[in-house]
Amino acid sequence: MHRPRLIALHGLVLAACLVVLAGCGGTPDSSTSSDSPAAVPGSAPASVPAPPSNPSAAAGNATVTLTWTASNTATTYNVKRATTSGGPYTQVASPASASYTDTSLTNGTTYYYVVSALNSAGESANSTQVSAKPVAPVSPVSPVSPVSIPTTPSNLAATAGNAQVSLTWSASSGATSYNVKRSSVSGGPYTQVASPASASYTDTSLTNGTTYYYVVSAVDSAGESANSVEVSAVPAAPSSSLAGCNLTNPAFCDTFDEGPSAVRGRAGDLNPAVWAVGRLSGEIDSSGQGTANPDLVAPIPACRASFTQTSVYPPNDTLICNASGTKSAQLMTAVSIQNYGTNSYMIRQPFDFAGRTGKIDFDVDVGGEQLSPGVETSQGGYPEIDIISDQEPAPTFREVDNFEAGSIPANAVILKFINVGDFTHFAPYNIMVYNNYVGTIITPTFTIASAGVGVLGSAGLLNHFEVQVSQTQISIYGSDFSTDGGQTFPNYKLLYSAAINLPFTRGYVHIDARNHATLKYGFGPDAVFHWDNVGFDGPVIAAPVAYEIPDNTTSIPGGYNDAGSPSSPAVNLGYLLLDGTTGKAAGMYDPINQIASLAFKNVNLSGVTSATLTFNAWFNAGSHPASTTWGISYQFNGGAVRTVNITPAQITAMSNNTGGLEQGFVAFIISVPVTDLVQGTNTIEFLPVNAPMDYPPVVANIDLLLAGA
Repeated sequence: MHRPRLIALHGLVLAACLVVLAGCGGTPDSSTSSDSPAAVPGSAPASVPAPPSNPSAAAGNATVTLTWTASNTATTYNVKRATTSGGPYTQVASPASASYTDTSLTNGTTYYYVVSALNSAGESANSTQVSAKPVAPVSPVSPVSPVSIPTTPSNLAATAGNAQVSLTWSASSGATSYNVKRSSVSGGPYTQVASPASASYTDTSLTNGTTYYYVVSAVDSAGESANSVEVSAVPAAPSSSLAGCNLTNPAFCDTFDEGPSAVRGRAGDLNPAVWAVGRLSGEIDSSGQGTANPDLVAPIPACRASFTQTSVYPPNDTLICNASGTKSAQLMTAVSIQNYGTNSYMIRQPFDFAGRTGKIDFDVDVGGEQLSPGVETSQGGYPEIDIISDQEPAPTFREVDNFEAGSIPANAVILKFINVGDFTHFAPYNIMVYNNYVGTIITPTFTIASAGVGVLGSAGLLNHFEVQVSQTQISIYGSDFSTDGGQTFPNYKLLYSAAINLPFTRGYVHIDARNHATLKYGFGPDAVFHWDNVGFDGPVIAAPVAYEIPDNTTSIPGGYNDAGSPSSPAVNLGYLLLDGTTGKAAGMYDPINQIASLAFKNVNLSGVTSATLTFNAWFNAGSHPASTTWGISYQFNGGAVRTVNITPAQITAMSNNTGGLEQGFVAFIISVPVTDLVQGTNTIEFLPVNAPMDYPPVVANIDLLLAGA
């Protein structure tokens, strides 16, 4: 009956005892074990987290992205990397979340990774190892459509030319090339003659008067289409009609039928916006003796009723003569500038023959009017054609160590027409090709003294010529002189053909009237030539807008002749440059009086993005070794002084001649900051730089060329 009560009492006593012990039973041990974390009231003691599970590695471009399953209680993770499986590992990051992207890796290298988890209790063991190899991205490959045979070319057209046929057609979709096939019989059989990649082809070296039949097929990797519809054409020599300068589609043509230009410049009656003229004298080396590019008076034949002078100075040495009878209007050039002098007329519009054979057509009385029967006329004067890569004012050439006045061009092809042995026949002889100022003589296949070589020339009567030129070939055709005022030209034939290697496909055409030495060889004061129907084909390319400095026209005291003696009336065309060491102030001279500045007038800068300054210069390289320290400084509008020096390549070109006086010519073609220029009148000043002063430098034929975007 009493046992339960005793048990209850015993429990009460035990509880009381425990309470007493907790509050006051003995001296408590206040130390805490460092091996055990402090207990957090209301929670279980912390423990080291489990290793991360399910690690994975995904490769990217120079990256590896790692993910894993988060470890319970982990606060951070240690990501460790090795380049060898199994380590040793280097810790590379400590992210707080269960992922990490490792960057700046090397594509193609395998990387190995483990991850451990951490919290306040410590770090887990490493996860299982994973690996990945970063790689560069691969461009997506577009689905390849099945290739089918291209459609048959359509709209095939044939245009006959001189010993050639030009073909065009509509391009076939998918075609990579075309097969051009030719036959001399309608319907074939055809012989394949070319496989052009574009939808055009010019078949050359054909026989004039023969009918040729053509078809074209299209080709791709799947095969060849059927042949196109057949077309035909009959090549023919140029007709007697010279409408359009004898060109089917002329890019440039001047028949001179419009008469003298309303605006006159250095080019006389020619429009200075269309033509540029440069005149240079072989007597330029007498500078400092009261001369600067001297020119004698030129007697001229009757030209037009409104012009009554019988002797002229530049620019009246370049006149457009009236038509009369069957003769159309013609350009007359009278060259009195002596000892290898030149009047060089450059067409300002570029001539482009890229990827094709271009044509230049012109008429000229190849013998000129200074002829004396029985005398070798090549010693008097002759016409010349230049195609030059740059807008050089007055170029020259080297032939058998004999320079005409002017600078050697950087890149050009030049041909002159001279007497070839019997004093009545003329032909192009020793064509010159220039590449970076180095000239190569392309000798003819004919012998200069061969009977019947060339074309017949007669004083004042026109011959017709065509120059066909590509980068690799030049051919010159010509006729005998016309007896009906230029209406027809007999005996038109191939005069000269040669393989060449031109370093350019766009250039500037010059027609040159040369005076080799008319006085020296007894022909009189000048060489007179007549020109007509000057043009070329190809794309029409805009020319830069040109502004020019007029020729100096001061008289030479006491006159001047080809031997330097004071006798014949003469004028200066150039400007002398002094450096202040000769007893006169540094500056420009006429050549006696100092000139403050020269001026380009009415300059319009609207839309202009580039400017070029061009001029001829002469230094005394005959008495002194030329140096790259020699040069010219120029200054626009009193602004920045800029200097251009002779280059080593130009020095090599200057030194090619052993004759003396023709050394020292150089053409400067200078890119000018547009910011140096102003709207309206622009002044310019020149000074020599380190040049010999025993015969001071001369500048001439100065142009400013402006172009837009």
